[in-house]
Amino acid sequence: MSISSDLISCSGCDFEYPLHYHPVSCHYHLPNGKVFLHYRQTGWCYSCDGVRDLEALPNLQLVRAQIASLQDAKLLIRPGLWDRIITGLKSQRLQEIDSEIDSLRAQVVAFENRVSGPRCLVW
Repeated sequence: MSISSDLISCSGCDFEYPLHYHPVSCHYHLPNGKVFLHYRQTGWCYSCDGVRDLEALPNLQLVRAQIASLQDAKLLIRPGLWDRIITGLKSQRLQEIDSEIDSLRAQVVAFENRVSGPRCLVW
């Protein structure tokens, strides 16, 4: 078995680092009890003085656009007679959309007032 990797090299010096790919996700726990899944990126950590996993900061404009899109999708799902006949299929989809909106809103709350850059996940 092998793990795919790349070699990262600095254009200003002779630094080289083998980068091994591995899926990593972060679980953010907010003070209000909300938990949401987020991801990492690879970058330079000045504290560790090396290439490390860093938290990936979301683009809040895109997150807000996703929220608006999901809210629009909710308006298209109108519960009615078919909803009762098909055992709540649409209401289940509404619950999924609400859950996704809650997760996206948690990201906005977590990152909208943040001024620091991506934090190292190793240090």
